[in-house]
Amino acid sequence: IVCYMYDCDDGLLSDLFEAISTCVAQTSQCKEFLLVILLNITLMLWLFCFLLCLILFLISIKVWWLISSMFMGILMLVNYLILSPPRYPLKNVNGSRSSCLFEDYDSNILLLMAETKNDWSYAWVNFWQKEVGFFTIKDISDDLNIDIQANQIICVSRSAVDRAEYLIDVLKDFVSVGGILVIECPSDRWQELTMIEIADNEINCSRITTIDLNMPDIEILKGMPLNTKRLKARIGQNVSILMKMDDEPVICEARFGKGKIVSILFDYSLQSVSMKQGYKVKKKWMRGIDGIKTPDMVMDKSLLNNIYPYADIMDRFLMRVVERETVIPRWWYYPKTYQATLIMSHDEDYFDDKSCPLVEYEAENNIYSTFFLMPDSTISPNLIKRMTDIGVHWNRFKISVDKEGIHQNKLADLKKQLISLKQMSSENRDILSSRIHHLAWDKDYVRCFKVLKDNGIKIDSSYGPLRGNKGYLYGTGFPFYPLDEHGRIIEMFEIPFQVQEQFGGVDNSYLKELIQGAVKYNTTLVTLYHPHYFEGASRKDYLDVISMAREYGLWMTSFGDYLKHWEARIKSKINYVSMEGMLKIEVDVQGDNLTLCVPQYQQRISDVLVDGDIKRYDRIDNNILIEVEYGTHKLEIYYQDGS
Repeated sequence: IVCYMYDCDDGLLSDLFEAISTCVAQTSQCKEFLLVILLNITLMLWLFCFLLCLILFLISIKVWWLISSMFMGILMLVNYLILSPPRYPLKNVNGSRSSCLFEDYDSNILLLMAETKNDWSYAWVNFWQKEVGFFTIKDISDDLNIDIQANQIICVSRSAVDRAEYLIDVLKDFVSVGGILVIECPSDRWQELTMIEIADNEINCSRITTIDLNMPDIEILKGMPLNTKRLKARIGQNVSILMKMDDEPVICEARFGKGKIVSILFDYSLQSVSMKQGYKVKKKWMRGIDGIKTPDMVMDKSLLNNIYPYADIMDRFLMRVVERETVIPRWWYYPKTYQATLIMSHDEDYFDDKSCPLVEYEAENNIYSTFFLMPDSTISPNLIKRMTDIGVHWNRFKISVDKEGIHQNKLADLKKQLISLKQMSSENRDILSSRIHHLAWDKDYVRCFKVLKDNGIKIDSSYGPLRGNKGYLYGTGFPFYPLDEHGRIIEMFEIPFQVQEQFGGVDNSYLKELIQGAVKYNTTLVTLYHPHYFEGASRKDYLDVISMAREYGLWMTSFGDYLKHWEARIKSKINYVSMEGMLKIEVDVQGDNLTLCVPQYQQRISDVLVDGDIKRYDRIDNNILIEVEYGTHKLEIYYQDGS
């Protein structure tokens, strides 16, 4: 009955019973124990009143039935108020047109945006940031004097389609001399360029039916759930159809002079945000202890047990469409020549100094991970010093239940929790990463993101599986900017995790499949192992993950180091120009161990020079990878036979 009322499984109840026994054994937790007794008494009285009401109703004693019902309602309200997570007052924090995103610098890739409410076009920022690293954003509603001739690729987002119509003639010249134009949901007024006739109405999409592009395992996308709409279109004779949804064209390519136009005839931005960020969830009555949790926002129930990073595969597909028959130098996803990443994380959950065996093991074996510490934990500063990276385990509950007991949270405000955690560390470390305790989200779709950003958190990993779930619930292993309710960027990253202990049936074979998939799709795998289970059920799986990650050559790192790399990657400038038989590239590298990626689908590379010296390079699939040191450098890439 309790499981049904609170929409939870019996694992939470076992934690509760174990916590009660722990509290009884520890007199220091007398206050918390009394609180548990109170909660259980109210719950038992509620059940008693429920049964009494039912009996009185059946024997038609209406007055007493009414009195019992009122008493039951009061008890239910008391129980709900005590167990419901608190809601914190927020400052007026909105998503914004980030000043750092709109800095006035030039690159070969230009994304055109326009300030529009209830539009998800800023999803393109996440796309280009992930697939390329460095690019330029222009707000076409502010700047009408945009020089586009210096660019190689121009992406017109849905928000900018109408306002960019005055550029159509200029864009014709841009494409005719070899430029690439990517346009999302073009109107019929773009027909002269796209060669596609567009109707006014939009139609909901249910599935991907056709993919016409030679890429390994691309047919997997046909299983991706959809939440998007497509344009009703009539395709011209010289237009190639590369993808269909419900047997209708949604991604097309047309040659125009020496360049090409890629027309995306569905709301890519909406699909991307729905997949990665999930849905807004209405709070269910009597949701109880757990409230809304991050898995409740997953776009489709089929994703709750999902092995494929659908959103990453879709982004890779789009990038492959754009870069066919051309060369787009960009930053590789990871340092050096790593093909995938493992981020190991641990939620401390009041385990205090009993976490020592896990900390010591990782220190002795040179394993990098992030410990998310409870802000009011009694863990010793000396043990914290041995942790390679720490983040805050934001506790949103007034009381919380775990295997270590019942804990009253006296630090209701995240700011106070961060101050407490800094004081605990003794080294006064900057706390830049977070995970919310019990993944307790808010009925406001973006409230938690805003609070985290306002308190200086740069990367969060609260999106992930609970009991019964596993894999890529949000279709991605990469960090992304969340969007607020108006479609504006919230300047912090969310990176989902895929594994939590053995929940959802995660075993050795599933872990191996995840790691092999991470290498195949060049994505990131984030795992969560609590220190509580290091000497118990999860030890073997934890050790197997490390062993397999080393076997497959994954970059094993922490959230702190991953964030440093990602920020350096998106700040490091790239400018390039193609010439007869060669490619000239200038880079301004803002971090260590960054790697330049140069695709080669048709042209074969003979030599690479960095600052005039021959440079060794590596190959991964159809890419060559060139490690570049910190600072400004000039690269020259020569092709075989002058091609």
